[in-house]
Amino acid sequence: MRWINIKSEELVGLECINPKNDKYILRLSPNSKNIVQDEQDSNDTRIVSIIVNNKPSINDIKKHLLYLQKEYDKTSEVDCFILNGKKVWIDKNTRIGLFKLLDIEKQSNTETTILWFNTTSIEIEVDKAITLLTTVEKYAKQCYDNTQKHYAEINQLSSIEACLQYDITAGYPAILNITLTD
Repeated sequence: MRWINIKSEELVGLECINPKNDKYILRLSPNSKNIVQDEQDSNDTRIVSIIVNNKPSINDIKKHLLYLQKEYDKTSEVDCFILNGKKVWIDKNTRIGLFKLLDIEKQSNTETTILWFNTTSIEIEVDKAITLLTTVEKYAKQCYDNTQKHYAEINQLSSIEACLQYDITAGYPAILNITLTD
């Protein structure tokens, strides 16, 4: 196979698989910067390969890049924090509901509450639970802002090369690591 657009250190680019039939594979990887050259293979689940009949336009590539950004935003690389050594997440709707319930518990002088993370629960002081949720909400807002920034930047890309070099993983905050003590 020969590369017709970009071949850099990462497995990212546009590859011609049959020039007579004008068939192309568009390969994009949200984590390509972390892939070592000899680790790259077609079975790598981090690689998205899309076969197209004609050489993709910049708008086609941007569309796929926006899709990858949206999918990356849903992964445990973004929607996750470490709580007492375990990866967990609280989605936005649950956080909103918990804030309301914790406010009710605080107003009724309830001292402790139970928070659930999948099938694991922790008993925690109401004030600590509010602090925990506030911290997670701030982290989620930083991630949201970064994703929106990526959407805007992708829409402004003006060349196929810039699209293929774009790193959708850049700029996200470090995953929160929270340890609750009694």
